[in-house]
Amino acid sequence: MKNNKKKPKHLILLLIVITFLFAFTSCSKQNEGVEIETEDNSIEQTDPSSISVTEQIESVNEQTGKQAYFDFEVADLDLEKHNLSEYLAQNEINVVNIWATFCPPCKVELPDLQRISEDFADKNVAVVGIVTDVQENDQASIELAKSIFSEAGVEFPSFIQNDLLNNTILQEVYAVPTTYIINSEGKIISNPIVGAQNYDYFANIINNVLDK
Repeated sequence: MKNNKKKPKHLILLLIVITFLFAFTSCSKQNEGVEIETEDNSIEQTDPSSISVTEQIESVNEQTGKQAYFDFEVADLDLEKHNLSEYLAQNEINVVNIWATFCPPCKVELPDLQRISEDFADKNVAVVGIVTDVQENDQASIELAKSIFSEAGVEFPSFIQNDLLNNTILQEVYAVPTTYIINSEGKIISNPIVGAQNYDYFANIINNVLDK
C-alpha cells in the first residue's frame, strides 16, 4: 500500500502557487478615516475599518446633501488638476482601473481597457486609471507611467494617487489591478474586479450594468 504522506506537501505547494497567481501585490495603507464637512459646517469623520467604501459614499452624500465623497482635486499624468466628482459626473459609467507601474498583470490588461474605452464611448462609458505608485513630485515615476501607457497604446487618462484617494477609494484595495464600476453619481455599482481581466470580461460587466 502506497504512503500518502506527501499529499499535504503537494496541497501546500498548490496553495502557494494560487496565492502568487491572485495576490499580485498587497497594499498596506494607514486608515485615517475620511473627514467630511456637513451643511452646518461641522466636521465628521468616518471610520474606514467599520464600513465599506460603498457605505461611506452613501453616508457622506446623505449627510452633505450632495455628491461630496469624491469632491476633491486629483492630478493626471500631465499634472493637470481635475475635480474627481465632476469628472465622474460627465459619464454614465466610469471604469476606474487601479494599477501600478511595477505590476506586470496591470500592463497586460491595458490594451483591452483601451479597446473598452473606444468601443463603449458612444454609450457614455469612460475608462480612467489611478496609478498607486506615482507621486506628483516625482517626475521619473510620472515618465515611467506615461511610457507604460504609450507602449500599450493607451489614450485614456490616469490620475495620480494622493492622500484623499488613499483615504477614499484606495483604502480597500489590497491588490492591483483592481477595477471599480462607478456611475455618474459617484456610486460603486458592481463588485470590485480584482486581478487582470480581458476585453470580453469587462464588456460583459458593462453591458449588464447598462441593461439594468
